[in-house]
Amino acid sequence: ELIREYIEKRIEEGAFRQMNSKIATRQFLAFVIYHNSLQQLVDDRFMDDVPDTLVAESVRNFLRGIQQSG
Repeated sequence: ELIREYIEKRIEEGAFRQMNSKIATRQFLAFVIYHNSLQQLVDDRFMDDVPDTLVAESVRNFLRGIQQSG
């Protein structure tokens, strides 16, 4: 709910492009769940040494995708 409300607020402010905030929220949460599941299911240690970088890059990439262009 918090993420969806934030996305809606930023859409209203013109910072994010028009989109379905429920879908955008689900996509963001899906990445977080996928990453955690992958680590648990296959003992994926590939990104263990860069957890802060992973979070920052993931959020940055998501936000770039929903930002208003121009």
